[in-house]
Amino acid sequence: MRSAIKKQLFKTFRQELDQQYPSFVLTEVEADCVGVWSRRLAPQLYIFFKVMQFPNEDTFVAELAWSDQSLFPWDCDNRDLNFDLPAWWDRMGRLWKKGGMEPVWELAPEDRLDLEAASRARRRNEIHQYSESPSVETVVPRIQPCVEKCLKKFQKYGVPVFNKLANHRGLGDVL
Repeated sequence: MRSAIKKQLFKTFRQELDQQYPSFVLTEVEADCVGVWSRRLAPQLYIFFKVMQFPNEDTFVAELAWSDQSLFPWDCDNRDLNFDLPAWWDRMGRLWKKGGMEPVWELAPEDRLDLEAASRARRRNEIHQYSESPSVETVVPRIQPCVEKCLKKFQKYGVPVFNKLANHRGLGDVL
């Protein structure tokens, strides 16, 4: 992800999460990560919302997690939704899309379409002339609507997971 786009994406997520989910606090920012927000539900139960960028694309995914530790469970490989586990994480898109291509948020879908056209051209033994990626100025206005769509999916799919976890642990609904 281009630096200026990542900075605006981070700023937009931070503003929206502060407004819509003020109980989540920014806890980590890593080179490969737009940001990790967390909320402590109990002395040894934390929930996480993470936004990951794709390195060479203006694309991102959202991930959900919980842990009995205060840090995102980076090394956790539990992807089966089992509320008895001490740690879990998965990409949010896998909650509504099973199998096939995983849903992502594309800020520059033209790049993917260009790659698909190149692939079709190769199959026909044709040469494909690649287009330039859309400019940063073109992409930045697309960030706010993508973040809003992502957070609507979080409300529809992520919040119920966290509420089910909290209920399973005897805490009641938390979001």
